[in-house]
Amino acid sequence: MVANYIKNIFLKYKKSRIRKLIRNYRDFKAAKGSGVFLNVRKNLATVKLEKNSDSKFQSLFLGGYFPNELMIRQLLNRRIDSQKIQKKLLLSPKKIAFPMPVEWVEILEKEEFVVSRLRSSFLWTLYVLALGGFAILISLGEVYSSFQARNTPRNKNFTQFIQLGRSSIPTNRDQETTTLIGWYATWKGRPNSVKVLRHSAYLHQRKKFNQIYIEGAQKELPNVSIIKALYLFLWTIIAFFTGACELLFGKWWLLFSLHEIVLAKKMQLVCSSQLAEQYLFSHDHCIYRPAWTYIVENRGSDCCVYFYSTNSVSIKSEYGEREFYRAFSYMNWSKYLVWTPEHKEQLLKFSKENIFVRDEKFIVVGAPIPLSDNDRPLPVFKKNTISIFDVTPTRLSFYVELCLHVDYFTPRNSKKFLRDIESLRQQLGFNVVLKSKRENKSIHDPSYIRLLASLKEFGWLILDPTTSPNRIINGSEASIHFPFTSTGVIASELKKKSIYYDPSGNIASDDEASLGPILVNSKESLRAFIVSVLSENQSD
Repeated sequence: MVANYIKNIFLKYKKSRIRKLIRNYRDFKAAKGSGVFLNVRKNLATVKLEKNSDSKFQSLFLGGYFPNELMIRQLLNRRIDSQKIQKKLLLSPKKIAFPMPVEWVEILEKEEFVVSRLRSSFLWTLYVLALGGFAILISLGEVYSSFQARNTPRNKNFTQFIQLGRSSIPTNRDQETTTLIGWYATWKGRPNSVKVLRHSAYLHQRKKFNQIYIEGAQKELPNVSIIKALYLFLWTIIAFFTGACELLFGKWWLLFSLHEIVLAKKMQLVCSSQLAEQYLFSHDHCIYRPAWTYIVENRGSDCCVYFYSTNSVSIKSEYGEREFYRAFSYMNWSKYLVWTPEHKEQLLKFSKENIFVRDEKFIVVGAPIPLSDNDRPLPVFKKNTISIFDVTPTRLSFYVELCLHVDYFTPRNSKKFLRDIESLRQQLGFNVVLKSKRENKSIHDPSYIRLLASLKEFGWLILDPTTSPNRIINGSEASIHFPFTSTGVIASELKKKSIYYDPSGNIASDDEASLGPILVNSKESLRAFIVSVLSENQSD
């Protein structure tokens, strides 16, 4: 009974916070608009932390190996996401206290937010100290790991994939074009010297796949010897106290980044034979480039980012503005692997202010890059089946935290997308198979989830979101995509009939966010497309 009483109190508190969040968001948007939050997000990513950053940040250990200020700014944006700050601003609109450096406090104050400098400074100091302690734990973990068996082949002829899930590893030859490693194994652009593909999704023995070996290891980075691990631990202790002393004088950057610099120092100590020929990162890492990648590149390895989707550029608003994708402003990888020539042009255009993405020879065009697939066979699709690819909307309580400037991915638009298709299905008699973009989770809009369940009763085939879109598109007569999902580009590359359908009617047909099929923004145009598909199928 006591447990239920406490639970009810917690639920009431949580609901009251959600109501307050939504109410304050609406009030703020009506008074000032969402452009203020857009400016905050831009400035947090683009404003340098110090005017004389080149000299201010030279106290970092290993300072000559990487761009110190840029690395710290990237790490700040990854560690302290702007969404957390926006939520705090909405819950405490009069005055906030949040763990962040004084440089970010000034950014908020310029947008006329009131920040408690003293409390924020105190919270920031505690946070930085905690991160410094985390660095010591990492170095202790390396000492423990040094007693374990080495987990790296004694040659450099391997590619290391970073942070892959289990479903990205092929289990049969049919997944050659539907999983990331399966695709990479057959990609003609990979280094010819690579003989082994390594990942840490799960541990398994080396196995052969299409003339190359796949190997699952416990860790992505190699272990060092016991002596080197002990040296790393002592080095970390010295760096911690150095950073703590600097923190007393307001210099927080060494202690803040120490947990990343420890791994960079470790990769300095690793034998060259244990380094990979190539390290592959998903484009999620465009927000922050790990410090150790500068070290391995300096030692001869190749670090590359691959894009597993193409929807990094947002839809243009009715006022001609777009959402801000912070990575475009400061990403500084040496090589990017993109889908199509149009994708390459888009990346160059929207990163034109970024001095690190000006040389197009470092952007390599591959093909639509698959990420993952389950190993379950697809059911046999009926005749006249059209595949649908949606975008699952979030709950309002989560949506308002994003403070989006372009108000498009709403339950209203997503539900109209499905209802228009269902209305035409009843009129024209085609079959529908739908793959949701994501699994149903607590953050998703419950009314949209209920709509999916009702459509299933009308005969819609709802597939597991982990199913590869390639297999679904290949098995369908045509496909309809919510703008501007990457599946539209996949359909175009597979030479399958497809369109983007804008249920709102507000997106311009020539929006530069689109890289795939044509866009239609009326139900009549959608009907015409479906009729043409069915007519062509009848004639066949």
